[in-house]
Amino acid sequence: METQSKIMARGDRDRLSDLPDEILIHILSMLPESDNKLIVRSSVLSKRWRFLWKAVPISLDFGRFVVKGNRDFVGSVNRELHYWRSFEKIRTFRVVLYNYEEMSKVKDVDLWVYFAIKVANVEDFTLEIESDSHLYEFPQFAYKNTSLRNLVLSGCKLNPSGSVNWTSLVSLSIRNIELTDGVMGKVLSGCPNLECLELSVPISLNLFVKGNRDFVGSVNRELHYWRSFEKIRKCMIVLYNYVEMSNVKDVDLWVYFAIKVANVEDSSLEIILQNEYELPQFAYKNTSLRNLVLTRCKLNPSGSVNWTSLVSLSIRRHRLTEGVVEKVLSGCPNLECLKLVQVWGIHRLEISSVKLRKLIIEEYTYGKLEILAPYIHHLQISGSCKGIRLKQKNVASLITTDLDYSNFYENLEEELSCLNEFLHGVAHVENLELSPWCIELLSLLELKGWKSPPSSRKFLKLNAALEQLDFPGVCSFLQSSSDLETLVIDWDYHDSREILSKYTNEDEQRRRFETYNFNSSLLHLKTIKIINFDGPLSGNKSILPYIKYFLKNATTLEKFVIAAKFKGSDVPQDYVKMAQEFQSFPRSSAQASVVFSY
Repeated sequence: METQSKIMARGDRDRLSDLPDEILIHILSMLPESDNKLIVRSSVLSKRWRFLWKAVPISLDFGRFVVKGNRDFVGSVNRELHYWRSFEKIRTFRVVLYNYEEMSKVKDVDLWVYFAIKVANVEDFTLEIESDSHLYEFPQFAYKNTSLRNLVLSGCKLNPSGSVNWTSLVSLSIRNIELTDGVMGKVLSGCPNLECLELSVPISLNLFVKGNRDFVGSVNRELHYWRSFEKIRKCMIVLYNYVEMSNVKDVDLWVYFAIKVANVEDSSLEIILQNEYELPQFAYKNTSLRNLVLTRCKLNPSGSVNWTSLVSLSIRRHRLTEGVVEKVLSGCPNLECLKLVQVWGIHRLEISSVKLRKLIIEEYTYGKLEILAPYIHHLQISGSCKGIRLKQKNVASLITTDLDYSNFYENLEEELSCLNEFLHGVAHVENLELSPWCIELLSLLELKGWKSPPSSRKFLKLNAALEQLDFPGVCSFLQSSSDLETLVIDWDYHDSREILSKYTNEDEQRRRFETYNFNSSLLHLKTIKIINFDGPLSGNKSILPYIKYFLKNATTLEKFVIAAKFKGSDVPQDYVKMAQEFQSFPRSSAQASVVFSY
């Protein structure tokens, strides 16, 4: 590659470097956040680029690492913060520390907080401390900051000795925190622009509160403090060990505060364990609510429901009764998303609203459930939901379906029948996403001679690190996808094929793949992406046959992208070698390009 000096000596202009700083910084900001050091490496391009990297807003996340031990993790974070100490714009900083030990780690955590609050002046700061025996005491210097906008604290002790000055704070989330009288009032008095407060305190640990009564009393005092506040946008309360007789009046008070006093837009009430809480009748009349989450709350409106502004409703862990859901939905004319998690008790879910376009159902394990929702566009089914019945005529407007089935090894024939029926019911959708268990079931169905119904799908995502055992099932399924334009395979899902391996083996599946006529042309397939790939490539018996198969049969293919997890110097040498070898694989489309990214 020619150096810039040679280019300039020849008279050619580096037009990119002539652009204003703002545009160049914007270009650098579009580099992937997963590898921020790429931004720093731009400083070697030329003198013009030498210091631009310092002004690019970045995010630091130390919650996604897997390290050998706590000491390694702490040392790694310390080294990274030293590296980034002169960076001008660190927008977000998140760190999660497991197995916190008060005496040995407190200075390190103090250093992280100081970096976020005093050095980087971040806008978003998340500190999560996980420990069975110790809380981290938030340092006094951290209560003075005018840059913070969003703060999440978990496993920390709050005890400001003086006044708090978080004048720019908009959102505060407090989880697993030790609450003492007066502390929250002092903290909140220093947050004049706070719009969202989230409290989640587990009662099962005496470390955090003395008992349920202490927590309830603390919440009551806080709501009294905020009763005249004009802008409380979100109210979230989690109550553990709800006891009906002793707590019902307190929870009624919290609901009344959210629904009638504060008129919040987002409300979440989660009752954990023991008894259900019955939502009071006054709560069914509100025109401010936009998002509502109810966990173990009994719905039983005696009159009409009036939630005219509600956009999203989530009902979790509750026994529904026939007619209640329809009654609630009739009072939500602007509802766009309905989520049902671990509910039971109904056999028919009828949605007639034209505006409700997204339906999510997780873990429907009790009995049968027929869905009649002619206007929904997006359907997501997760967990064990083999009782759900779906017919194409009942979801005629459906565009996108996500089948995230889980395997519970209960009744294989029933699960095969369920998936078969479901695929017939969604054969008309344009976008389909399948979980690893669905893909394993596809192979089992193919072994039994099953033929996938013809479909109209144009986008297909397979969430599985595909194996040789999957060859015939996947290719047979693709044969029914004659209109397919985009295929994405997410290799990040490494599930075993425990059931499938009982019926066949890799050698048999490979022979069937090689001898059976799976080679029908994929006439409209233009884009293939394999993402999150890891492991060796040379001689890989899983991915290489798929690459060759797609290149051979996708007659209009334009781009084949293989994106590996590895970055920079971590990339194995055989990746570089195989990236070149891919270019020599036979292909039926002259326009097809193979792009290997890492």
